[in-house]
Amino acid sequence: MVIEKKGKSQISDIDSGKIFNNGGGGGAGGHNYSYALPINPAKFGLWLFIGAIIMFFSALTSAYIVRHS
Repeated sequence: MVIEKKGKSQISDIDSGKIFNNGGGGGAGGHNYSYALPINPAKFGLWLFIGAIIMFFSALTSAYIVRHS
């Protein structure tokens, strides 16, 4: 993984969303690029989990309303 500092802003190339050659062999597929994620994977997983919980309780609430009407 290559990290290069940019002047005073201290932003690395990894955070900027660019594509880098990771120096690996690539194997049969020949894909030698790693992609920088624009969002932290832990934060994305948390938001995905919160969305799933909201959808689950919305489905339970709507099923309850339909059942009792």
